[in-house]
Amino acid sequence: LDVEASLTRMVLNGRPVWFVVCRDLTQRRHIEAALRESEARLRATLENSALGIAENALDGHWLNVNRRMCQITGYSREAMLGLDYRKLTHPEDLPRDEVQLQELLSGSQQAVVHEKRYLRQDGSVTWVVRTSSLVRHPDGRPHYYVSIVEDISDRKRIEAELAENRQMLEVEVYQRTLELRKQNPDLCSSSASIWSCRSSPRVKSRSSTRALRRSARSSAMRLSVASTVAGRVLSLA
Repeated sequence: LDVEASLTRMVLNGRPVWFVVCRDLTQRRHIEAALRESEARLRATLENSALGIAENALDGHWLNVNRRMCQITGYSREAMLGLDYRKLTHPEDLPRDEVQLQELLSGSQQAVVHEKRYLRQDGSVTWVVRTSSLVRHPDGRPHYYVSIVEDISDRKRIEAELAENRQMLEVEVYQRTLELRKQNPDLCSSSASIWSCRSSPRVKSRSSTRALRRSARSSAMRLSVASTVAGRVLSLA
Protein backbone atom coordinates (compact mmCIF):
# COMPACT_ATOMS: atom_id res chain seq x y z
CA LEU A 1 0.00 0.00 0.00
CA ASP A 2 1.38 3.38 -1.02
CA VAL A 3 0.07 6.26 1.07
CA GLU A 4 0.78 9.91 1.59
CA ALA A 5 0.40 11.36 5.09
CA SER A 6 0.27 14.97 6.23
CA LEU A 7 0.65 15.96 9.90
CA THR A 8 -0.87 19.16 11.30
CA ARG A 9 -0.48 20.46 14.88
CA MET A 10 -3.25 22.49 16.41
CA VAL A 11 -4.09 23.73 19.91
CA LEU A 12 -7.52 22.75 21.14
CA ASN A 13 -8.75 23.86 24.58
CA GLY A 14 -5.20 24.74 25.50
CA ARG A 15 -3.90 21.35 24.60
CA PRO A 16 -1.84 20.45 21.54
CA VAL A 17 -3.65 18.20 19.10
CA TRP A 18 -2.15 16.45 16.10
CA PHE A 19 -4.19 15.75 12.97
CA VAL A 20 -2.99 13.14 10.53
CA VAL A 21 -4.48 12.91 7.01
CA CYS A 22 -3.64 9.85 4.94
CA ARG A 23 -4.28 9.46 1.22
CA ASP A 24 -4.03 6.23 -0.72
CA LEU A 25 -1.67 6.75 -3.66
CA THR A 26 -1.71 3.21 -4.99
CA GLN A 27 -3.93 3.96 -7.97
CA ARG A 28 -2.02 7.12 -8.85
CA ARG A 29 1.29 5.22 -8.71
CA HIS A 30 -0.12 2.58 -11.05
CA ILE A 31 -1.25 5.27 -13.47
CA GLU A 32 2.16 6.99 -13.37
CA ALA A 33 3.96 3.69 -13.96
CA ALA A 34 1.68 2.88 -16.90
CA LEU A 35 2.32 6.33 -18.34
CA ARG A 36 6.08 5.94 -18.01
CA GLU A 37 5.91 2.54 -19.69
CA SER A 38 3.80 3.93 -22.51
CA GLU A 39 6.22 6.81 -23.07
CA ALA A 40 9.16 4.39 -23.08
CA ARG A 41 7.45 2.20 -25.70
CA LEU A 42 6.71 5.25 -27.83
CA ARG A 43 10.33 6.42 -27.66
CA ALA A 44 11.55 2.92 -28.55
CA THR A 45 9.14 2.76 -31.49
CA LEU A 46 10.27 6.12 -32.82
CA GLU A 47 13.96 5.37 -32.41
CA ASN A 48 13.77 1.92 -34.01
CA SER A 49 11.39 2.83 -36.82
CA ALA A 50 12.48 1.93 -40.37
CA LEU A 51 11.16 5.33 -41.47
CA GLY A 52 12.45 8.76 -40.66
CA ILE A 53 10.23 10.69 -38.24
CA ALA A 54 10.62 14.40 -37.61
CA GLU A 55 8.89 17.30 -35.92
CA ASN A 56 9.34 20.84 -37.24
CA ALA A 57 8.40 24.17 -35.70
CA LEU A 58 6.19 26.50 -37.73
CA ASP A 59 9.28 28.47 -38.75
CA GLY A 60 10.85 25.31 -40.19
CA HIS A 61 13.38 24.41 -37.50
CA TRP A 62 13.71 20.79 -36.49
CA LEU A 63 12.28 20.12 -33.05
CA ASN A 64 12.90 16.39 -32.89
CA VAL A 65 14.22 13.68 -35.21
CA ASN A 66 14.65 9.96 -34.80
CA ARG A 67 17.72 7.86 -35.56
CA ARG A 68 16.56 6.86 -39.05
CA MET A 69 16.03 10.50 -40.01
CA CYS A 70 19.63 11.20 -39.05
CA GLN A 71 20.79 8.27 -41.19
CA ILE A 72 18.82 9.55 -44.19
CA THR A 73 20.27 13.06 -43.99
CA GLY A 74 23.73 12.16 -42.73
CA TYR A 75 23.50 14.70 -39.89
CA SER A 76 23.72 14.03 -36.18
CA ARG A 77 20.68 14.79 -34.05
CA GLU A 78 22.42 17.76 -32.47
CA ALA A 79 23.40 19.20 -35.85
CA MET A 80 19.88 18.83 -37.27
CA LEU A 81 18.24 20.54 -34.31
CA GLY A 82 20.31 23.61 -35.14
CA LEU A 83 18.98 23.77 -38.72
CA ASP A 84 15.65 24.10 -40.51
CA TYR A 85 14.26 21.95 -43.30
CA ARG A 86 15.15 24.55 -45.96
CA LYS A 87 18.85 23.97 -45.34
CA LEU A 88 18.47 20.28 -46.21
CA THR A 89 15.98 20.62 -49.09
CA HIS A 90 17.13 20.67 -52.72
CA PRO A 91 16.49 24.20 -54.11
CA GLU A 92 14.30 22.85 -56.92
CA ASP A 93 12.00 21.13 -54.41
CA LEU A 94 11.68 24.01 -51.98
CA PRO A 95 8.80 25.89 -53.73
CA ARG A 96 6.61 22.78 -53.64
CA ASP A 97 7.43 22.31 -49.95
CA GLU A 98 6.34 25.86 -49.16
CA VAL A 99 3.05 25.45 -51.04
CA GLN A 100 2.20 22.21 -49.22
CA LEU A 101 2.97 23.62 -45.78
CA GLN A 102 0.71 26.57 -46.52
CA GLU A 103 -2.03 24.11 -47.47
CA LEU A 104 -1.66 22.49 -44.06
CA LEU A 105 -1.74 25.84 -42.27
CA SER A 106 -4.86 26.95 -44.13
CA GLY A 107 -6.61 23.68 -43.40
CA SER A 108 -7.26 22.91 -47.07
CA GLN A 109 -5.24 19.69 -46.63
CA GLN A 110 -5.00 17.40 -43.62
CA ALA A 111 -1.87 15.65 -44.93
CA VAL A 112 0.44 16.15 -47.91
CA VAL A 113 2.73 13.71 -49.73
CA HIS A 114 5.71 14.81 -51.80
CA GLU A 115 8.71 13.21 -53.48
CA LYS A 116 11.70 15.43 -52.80
CA ARG A 117 15.46 15.49 -52.45
CA TYR A 118 17.47 16.06 -49.29
CA LEU A 119 21.00 17.42 -49.40
CA ARG A 120 23.06 15.22 -47.13
CA GLN A 121 25.86 16.56 -44.98
CA ASP A 122 28.46 14.98 -47.30
CA GLY A 123 26.98 16.84 -50.29
CA SER A 124 25.23 13.85 -51.88
CA VAL A 125 21.52 13.83 -52.75
CA THR A 126 18.93 11.45 -51.29
CA TRP A 127 15.45 10.97 -52.76
CA VAL A 128 12.64 10.57 -50.23
CA VAL A 129 8.87 10.45 -49.98
CA ARG A 130 7.73 12.80 -47.25
CA THR A 131 4.26 12.65 -45.69
CA SER A 132 3.49 15.64 -43.46
CA SER A 133 0.62 16.82 -41.31
CA LEU A 134 0.02 19.66 -38.87
CA VAL A 135 -0.48 19.20 -35.13
CA ARG A 136 -2.76 21.84 -33.62
CA HIS A 137 -3.44 23.13 -30.11
CA PRO A 138 -6.78 22.18 -28.50
CA ASP A 139 -8.13 25.58 -29.56
CA GLY A 140 -7.18 24.93 -33.20
CA ARG A 141 -4.06 27.09 -33.39
CA PRO A 142 -1.16 25.55 -35.38
CA HIS A 143 1.45 23.95 -33.13
CA TYR A 144 4.07 22.05 -35.15
CA TYR A 145 4.53 19.83 -38.23
CA VAL A 146 5.16 16.10 -38.07
CA SER A 147 6.62 14.21 -41.04
CA ILE A 148 7.22 10.58 -41.99
CA VAL A 149 10.13 10.20 -44.41
CA GLU A 150 10.98 7.16 -46.55
CA ASP A 151 14.26 6.81 -48.43
CA ILE A 152 13.49 5.93 -52.09
CA SER A 153 16.99 6.39 -53.52
CA ASP A 154 17.17 2.73 -54.62
CA ARG A 155 13.85 3.00 -56.42
CA LYS A 156 14.95 6.15 -58.22
CA ARG A 157 18.19 4.45 -59.26
CA ILE A 158 16.32 1.47 -60.69
CA GLU A 159 13.90 3.76 -62.53
CA ALA A 160 16.84 5.64 -64.06
CA GLU A 161 18.51 2.39 -65.15
CA LEU A 162 15.25 1.18 -66.69
CA ALA A 163 14.81 4.43 -68.59
CA GLU A 164 18.38 4.19 -69.87
CA ASN A 165 17.88 0.59 -71.00
CA ARG A 166 14.62 1.52 -72.70
CA GLN A 167 16.34 4.32 -74.58
CA MET A 168 19.19 2.05 -75.63
CA LEU A 169 16.75 -0.56 -76.97
CA GLU A 170 14.79 2.06 -78.87
CA VAL A 171 18.02 3.29 -80.48
CA GLU A 172 18.95 -0.29 -81.34
CA VAL A 173 15.57 -0.86 -83.02
CA TYR A 174 15.93 2.38 -84.96
CA GLN A 175 19.47 1.62 -86.12
CA ARG A 176 18.56 -1.94 -87.13
CA THR A 177 15.59 -0.62 -89.07
CA LEU A 178 17.79 1.81 -90.95
CA GLU A 179 20.23 -0.97 -91.83
CA LEU A 180 17.48 -3.18 -93.22
CA ARG A 181 15.93 -0.31 -95.14
CA LYS A 182 19.27 0.36 -96.77
CA GLN A 183 19.41 -3.28 -97.81
CA ASN A 184 15.93 -3.05 -99.29
CA PRO A 185 14.66 0.48 -100.11
CA ASP A 186 11.23 -0.91 -100.88
CA LEU A 187 10.52 -1.70 -97.21
CA CYS A 188 7.97 0.40 -95.32
CA SER A 189 9.37 3.87 -94.61
CA SER A 190 8.84 3.82 -90.83
CA SER A 191 9.67 1.22 -88.23
CA ALA A 192 6.39 2.12 -86.52
CA SER A 193 4.52 0.74 -89.52
CA ILE A 194 6.30 -2.62 -89.50
CA TRP A 195 3.29 -4.39 -88.01
CA SER A 196 0.88 -2.92 -90.58
CA CYS A 197 2.90 -3.06 -93.78
CA ARG A 198 0.70 -3.79 -96.76
CA SER A 199 1.70 -6.28 -99.41
CA SER A 200 3.08 -4.50 -102.42
CA PRO A 201 4.34 -5.81 -105.75
CA ARG A 202 7.22 -3.38 -105.39
CA VAL A 203 8.63 -5.32 -102.45
CA LYS A 204 11.09 -7.58 -104.10
CA SER A 205 12.59 -9.21 -101.06
CA ARG A 206 10.10 -10.82 -98.68
CA SER A 207 12.99 -12.30 -96.73
CA SER A 208 14.26 -8.79 -95.87
CA THR A 209 10.80 -7.81 -94.68
CA ARG A 210 10.60 -10.88 -92.47
CA ALA A 211 14.08 -10.15 -91.09
CA LEU A 212 13.03 -6.60 -90.21
CA ARG A 213 9.94 -7.84 -88.43
CA ARG A 214 11.90 -10.48 -86.52
CA SER A 215 14.46 -7.87 -85.41
CA ALA A 216 11.76 -5.48 -84.25
CA ARG A 217 9.90 -8.26 -82.41
CA SER A 218 13.12 -9.38 -80.71
CA SER A 219 13.97 -5.87 -79.54
CA ALA A 220 10.39 -5.29 -78.39
CA MET A 221 10.48 -8.56 -76.43
CA ARG A 222 13.73 -7.60 -74.75
CA LEU A 223 12.26 -4.24 -73.81
CA SER A 224 9.17 -5.94 -72.38
CA VAL A 225 11.27 -8.38 -70.35
CA ALA A 226 13.41 -5.54 -68.98
CA SER A 227 10.29 -3.59 -67.98
CA THR A 228 8.76 -6.65 -66.29
CA VAL A 229 11.92 -7.43 -64.32
CA ALA A 230 12.28 -3.81 -63.24
CA GLY A 231 8.63 -3.71 -62.20
CA ARG A 232 9.09 -6.78 -60.01
CA VAL A 233 12.23 -5.34 -58.44
CA LEU A 234 10.43 -2.06 -57.71
CA SER A 235 7.52 -3.92 -56.11
CA LEU A 236 9.96 -5.64 -53.74
CA ALA A 237 11.96 -2.50 -52.95
